[in-house]
Amino acid sequence: MCRFLLLENEKIAGFLVLTVIQCLGYPDVYTCRRCARICHRILETVSWNEQYTDLLGNKMFSIVVKAIVTEPKWMVGLEWDMINVLRDVYCRLVLGQTLLPGGQGPGLQQPRDPTNPALFEQSKSVDKPLQGGGVLCRSSDMPRVILSRLPSISVENIQTLDKGLTEKRAAKDQVRRFCELLKLVSAYLNILLFQSCYS
Repeated sequence: MCRFLLLENEKIAGFLVLTVIQCLGYPDVYTCRRCARICHRILETVSWNEQYTDLLGNKMFSIVVKAIVTEPKWMVGLEWDMINVLRDVYCRLVLGQTLLPGGQGPGLQQPRDPTNPALFEQSKSVDKPLQGGGVLCRSSDMPRVILSRLPSISVENIQTLDKGLTEKRAAKDQVRRFCELLKLVSAYLNILLFQSCYS
């Protein structure tokens, strides 16, 4: 059913995915937690399909980053779910790493294509989303661009993030890397807010 909804009918798929992505910003913990789980299923099913690169790498990624960085009060207790969605998108679209279902477990690095080093080889579980799904063979820069546009984030920060995510692929290490990076942005925004309140 999931495969049919997301891959067989473009009209249904586009609106369905966009609706789920927009629900990630809905101010209700229960709704967002359920939508985060659906987002993992979407990523497992279609991340290898280039038609979804903009929806996943741009729209989904930016909504999740915004929710994490702005720290709205309704998101208390939901931060780890959102960071796991962020990690799932980044690993599949940028680094060529598959994850276990639900964005769990270590990032399993896919080898580079021997005939074209710019591409990743597709995972063997691409047709089996319940076993981890696939990766985008041609790495996308959309998530990197979104991160680079955030205040206090430099290209060096993103290069350090990429290096850390490929060297240590355990879920705990990768989540920690994202937390460290996004705390820089959050701290910067809090300083700006504080200055604007007292100026």
